[in-house]
Amino acid sequence: MIALSMPLFVGGLGFGAETGYWYFNQRKLQNAADVAAYAAATELRAGHSAADQATAATAAAVETGYLASRGDIATSSPPTGGAFAGDVSAVEIEIEERLPRLFSGLFADGDVRLTGRAVAQISEGVPTCVLALHPDRSGAVTFTGSTETILVGCNVHSNSIAEDSVEVT
Repeated sequence: MIALSMPLFVGGLGFGAETGYWYFNQRKLQNAADVAAYAAATELRAGHSAADQATAATAAAVETGYLASRGDIATSSPPTGGAFAGDVSAVEIEIEERLPRLFSGLFADGDVRLTGRAVAQISEGVPTCVLALHPDRSGAVTFTGSTETILVGCNVHSNSIAEDSVEVT
């Protein structure tokens, strides 16, 4: 009985592991689409061309884990479908990757097709009350001691790329 059920057990483990692999790659692909949409929307907000938006989206997706050798990426501004279709303040990213089959290749042919889609919309932000302009200073904006700062309807922004550009102690 054990000998007869062992191939089913091992096959189930193989299918489960491969399904987990597909799921992991799907989540990674969706993350790449989200980051790419944000990058493209940043280019749109700056008034750059559709080609610049596509370039920024592709670069962001590749840096996030998308492998161009396994799929395609498409940038649409305005989006062609969904709730933001035709909205000129939005950018749509569609990413596709094809993964080779592993264990399931014994029973099915062809690659596994994974897709990710994201839309980013630009909108007017909240005004800035405090703005630090230094490009790389640590503590460019620092709140320290027993200060109380009340900002109504505005934000604190720092132009610095330092990880600790805004400090509260």
